[in-house]
Amino acid sequence: MRLKPFFSLYLLLFSCIFQGSLIFDAIGQDCTAEISIEIQDAESKEPLPGAAVWISPLEKGQAADNAGVVKFSKLCIGQPYIIDIHFIGYEEHRLELVAEANQKVLVKLNQSNVLLSEVVVEGDRQIAMTQATQQLSGQALSRSRGKSLGESLKGLSGLNSLQTGPGISKPVIQGLHSNRILILNNGIRQEGQQWGAEHAPEIDPFVASKITVIKGAEGVKYGPDAIGGVIILEPEDLIINKKLGGEINTAAMTNSGMGVLSAILEGNISSFKNFGWRVQASAKRGGDFHAPNYNLMNTGLREGNFSVAAGWNTERKGVEVFFSRFNTEIGILRSAHIGNLTDLQDAIGREEPFFQRDFSYHIDNPRQELNHSLLKLNGYLTVQNLGKLTAKYGGQWNLRREFDVRRGGRSDRAAIDMDLNTHSLDLGLEHNAIGALVGEIGVTAIYQQNRNVPGTGVDPLIPYFNQFTTGIFLIEKYVKENWQLELGARFDHRALEIKTFDESNQLVNPTYAFNNYTFSVGGQVDLNKNIRFSSNLGSAWRPPHVSELFSNGLHHGVAAIERGLFYEGGTLADLDNGISINPESSLKWVNTLSIEKNKWGFVANPYLQRINNFIYLEPRPGEFVLTVRGAFPLQQYVQTDAQLIGFDGTFNYDFTSDLNATISYSMVRADDLNKNEAIIWMPADRYNFTIRKSFTGKFSPFIEGSFTHVSRQGRVSDDRDFTPAPEAFQLIDLGLGGSTKLCNNNLNLFIDVENLLNTTYRDYMNRLRYYADELGRNISIRFQYQF
Repeated sequence: MRLKPFFSLYLLLFSCIFQGSLIFDAIGQDCTAEISIEIQDAESKEPLPGAAVWISPLEKGQAADNAGVVKFSKLCIGQPYIIDIHFIGYEEHRLELVAEANQKVLVKLNQSNVLLSEVVVEGDRQIAMTQATQQLSGQALSRSRGKSLGESLKGLSGLNSLQTGPGISKPVIQGLHSNRILILNNGIRQEGQQWGAEHAPEIDPFVASKITVIKGAEGVKYGPDAIGGVIILEPEDLIINKKLGGEINTAAMTNSGMGVLSAILEGNISSFKNFGWRVQASAKRGGDFHAPNYNLMNTGLREGNFSVAAGWNTERKGVEVFFSRFNTEIGILRSAHIGNLTDLQDAIGREEPFFQRDFSYHIDNPRQELNHSLLKLNGYLTVQNLGKLTAKYGGQWNLRREFDVRRGGRSDRAAIDMDLNTHSLDLGLEHNAIGALVGEIGVTAIYQQNRNVPGTGVDPLIPYFNQFTTGIFLIEKYVKENWQLELGARFDHRALEIKTFDESNQLVNPTYAFNNYTFSVGGQVDLNKNIRFSSNLGSAWRPPHVSELFSNGLHHGVAAIERGLFYEGGTLADLDNGISINPESSLKWVNTLSIEKNKWGFVANPYLQRINNFIYLEPRPGEFVLTVRGAFPLQQYVQTDAQLIGFDGTFNYDFTSDLNATISYSMVRADDLNKNEAIIWMPADRYNFTIRKSFTGKFSPFIEGSFTHVSRQGRVSDDRDFTPAPEAFQLIDLGLGGSTKLCNNNLNLFIDVENLLNTTYRDYMNRLRYYADELGRNISIRFQYQF
């Protein structure tokens, strides 16, 4: 039953391919075409050397030479290609063409009044500016369809995933995660119940046409919480020149028997000039995942999402509205919830899970139900002799219900039931260029309220709170032909009000106020046409989350008792004369060296980060708490000063025009400066080697093999965790696919095999590694049709 959806889709897709005569016909096709693209300023007609050009489906990039020219050779005549062109200070430009012999194309780029984003990464190549940035787009994004956000980004250099079993993951950027990573979903700060490791972002990645990761501390641009970096999910612009278009994505996976379906329909109204609309929906259903030797009981999931958007846009003004709804139900590994202390001690570190069953799509307790709604209203107006004025409102309504294994007929009653409402307003001015100076000034305001829904029969893990944040920032960039300088500053104020009960069941109502300044200074220089260097020194800050201060109880998703900083020995400290809590403050220095030669390229990102008052959750080995719902290990929030030193590097080599290899390496060393010891829950060193062979032909097929080695996290002593860190492991993955035209539309097919050798291993970054192995072999097939 588990393989039926997979093989049904497999047969359907290949029947479509053969019926359309879309076979791999590399033999006999003429692939001698060459295209020459000349890139100019639309007004001055001057060439734009260094402009970045990316061609799909070849997934290759080049920089324009001193004459503003880029050439691509060995293209197949009659084959469609998409060419994206980017250059700092100019609007992005896309070409869609069918290859012909010896084509010459002139592209004129229009200058942009918009403050450009920091670093753009296309595919596996980086074009660095003042911040280290990567981007998931094009074919790489298509091959990740059906995965969560955390899993989708896991393959990028310097990024990992913090997991809670197989169904829940969240992004980790250079060792930091959760509230230190700011996520912008279609321009709105994602606000949800995401403080814990098992609280994945309530986001449907199908909404995005590209996902950008900024690795630097971006407190100036985006405000509090951007200590670890920023993840930006952006949909395509609404189309205003096509009556009807869209995209269909399907995916099937052998591990968990998961099926995924997503569809986008968009267009315009011919009688309403410059008006565009889009409707999107996706659904996902999976059963128990399985390790190489057994099923992981109660790890299935169900998900259903949709979004709608409409807008009227011209060159000088426009308005848009966007609404999305995210709904999911996720099972939590049953073996993480044990009824008594003796069984718990036996379950931790056990070779096989304590509870097992045959494969099932049924989701029992423990489980989570999540709902997230987002409403966005935004508009812009270009004022002559001033610049572009922008206004944006975001409303978010987040519901989280967590169901524990409860007795006495109370299984259908949520143990945690929370309602988080957030309203935000952003106003900005992107001023006209003053010579070589471009910049932006903005103000933000955010109001947030968390309410615990009564009737759970359990003391709330997180108390009721109100939170109000305001901020103002200024960023200026001085841009010349071969170099640029960036300066920015920001001030933020956050007020926090708590309502909770002390150990005497008396209501307490503490209030807190946090203020902080942040700054950023960076520069980028093209040393020559092949070498680019950038450096950025940025500060950021983060007030402590309510969970870090006041949590006290069972966090069932990670099957542990959690206690906040204000709890000592399970008792609430004197809030007036007790513990003093300071916000986290970070200073991060990031450098990027990018070298692009004819056959090879190299990108290096060394970084150094100091975080004062760093807060993290520390396991207490040997300390267990017995409750009416079972026995659970204890974890305590602690605060210290931390230092992170790390490096991300990628090396690419093209053996031929259709055979290339990529080697990447990432490491981070995080230390508690007060205790002079390593900080727990930091990624181990990771190495990856990928080789890809492309073929010519109507289907443009490719085959790709990947080898990954993850070292043992040996910096944390065994006595500081419930079990020793897992051993190092190696994984081999395999992928193949291709793209072609079907009825003049794009058809893409991808087949990926993860953990090809069905290796048994445990990942240090999985919070449930104490109880079970990681996933075994998984074969996935993805079909994408764009019309």
